[in-house]
Amino acid sequence: MATLASPAHEPVAEKRKRSSRGADEERSKSRGRKQEGQARTTGQSTAVRDGIRESCLNKLPAKLQKFAVKANDKNSIKKLTSDSTCCSCGLAYLFQTAVKEGDICLAWDDNKPLILGPGLHCLTGYPHTIVKESKKYIEHGPTKIITIHEGEIGYGEENGTPMLLLPGRHIIQSRQFVWNRWLNLAQEVVNIGPLKIIRVDFGRVGVASKAGQRVCLEPGIHLVEPPDVFFHYISTRLQILELPSTVQESADYVPLKVKANVSYRVVEPVRLIDTVQDHKQMIKEVASSTISSIIRSSTLGDIAAHSKKDFLGQEVKGQQRSHSAEGTPFHEQLFSRFMSQVGDKLLKELGIEVVNINVVEIRIENKQLADMISKQAIKISDLEAQHTTLAKEREVKREKALIEKEQATLLSEADIIRATKAAEALKIKKDSELKVQIDEIKMKAQAQAEAMNMQSDAEARHAERMSQTPLHEKLAVINATMGPQVEALKNVKQIAYVPHLPSLLNKNGCFMDYNQVVPDKDGNIMSMAPNQPGQPSG
Repeated sequence: MATLASPAHEPVAEKRKRSSRGADEERSKSRGRKQEGQARTTGQSTAVRDGIRESCLNKLPAKLQKFAVKANDKNSIKKLTSDSTCCSCGLAYLFQTAVKEGDICLAWDDNKPLILGPGLHCLTGYPHTIVKESKKYIEHGPTKIITIHEGEIGYGEENGTPMLLLPGRHIIQSRQFVWNRWLNLAQEVVNIGPLKIIRVDFGRVGVASKAGQRVCLEPGIHLVEPPDVFFHYISTRLQILELPSTVQESADYVPLKVKANVSYRVVEPVRLIDTVQDHKQMIKEVASSTISSIIRSSTLGDIAAHSKKDFLGQEVKGQQRSHSAEGTPFHEQLFSRFMSQVGDKLLKELGIEVVNINVVEIRIENKQLADMISKQAIKISDLEAQHTTLAKEREVKREKALIEKEQATLLSEADIIRATKAAEALKIKKDSELKVQIDEIKMKAQAQAEAMNMQSDAEARHAERMSQTPLHEKLAVINATMGPQVEALKNVKQIAYVPHLPSLLNKNGCFMDYNQVVPDKDGNIMSMAPNQPGQPSG
């Protein structure tokens, strides 16, 4: 019966062979994965480069696209390198040349050009040069290796025909090919032999001559080929043109140095290029002559006039001038007169809109006259400052008085309000007290009335009972007789009894002496004869 050998009894050599085979398989798989990744990366980068080249090709004018040549970097430099010239002789090792990674060796074998890649090469007796493989331009015999970066194109000629090399690496093997230079597409004008690529950015237009006619090139990329000619650019943005300084005399013969500038924009470039060739020089001449005529027709006072305002912002009216509106600054007058004389004409005939004309400097050329006017101006300024200060103080006092008046008015109104409220409160209090008193009186009167009613009822009942007996009837007669006398004497405090009063009244009447009525200390009463002198008659 046969038995199987266990792994523990395998020979050591067999184990080593199996381990070596496994390691080789792992290395092979790893190398395969690495190559697949490199191929995938290479494919992606190639696709990106192809997209960039197509974009660059589409941006070129249509007439130049037929001269464009795409990069052929698929033909790797490794395919151009020759076999190694390394000698097998051991002694020749001392005479070998090492070419590093990233370098190539350009050598000559008699009249045959050789391109050697990295490695050891026996180049003894061979003329050679080592260069960087990344160098932009490498020429070795009929072979040209040209690298074009993004944003530029390469320009060469072959048999008189232009060749435009798109971004990438180009390997050209032709003895008729002549390399010229790299062309930067960011430049405004790119010369390709007799051809010109004109780049017109936004905010300006180009001026060119095509078929003998002056034309306007709108923003974009244009190709100008002979016999057409490109001239220059015209900006359609706002521009400031400095005018030359001049000395002009005013209407009162004062020499003035004037320096100004004009702000303008070109709104109709086609009309401009059809009408005039150098519009800036024309604007300078027209503006300078117009300013000169305005200065000569204005006096120094007109030029120095400006809108004066006090610190309250109120206009200070001055003397009416002949050539300037009252209170209008001179630069505004200059602009309005310039626009009426020149500005409208420039817009209608040339398509140039004048936005502003600014006087940078205007001063008296005569120094002595300028010093004298300056001193007078300083005095006037001091007087104006004093006047302003006084006016300000007056205004402050006025404002202070108004504030005090308002405060007094507010205080008086507050006092009135307080007095009104106090009076209303007092009235309410008195009304309440009076109401209480009235209520008390009403209640007291009601109580008295009720008491009187009760008393009268009692008296009536008492009288009714008394009327039923004789005694009650006699008492009723006495009350009826003496009742009025009792009521008459109710408030009398003393009663004097004069028994002889009736006789005195009969003799003397109502006029008598005190001693005739009242006895003296001894009890005697003075008698008086009737109709005595000095006594009135009865």
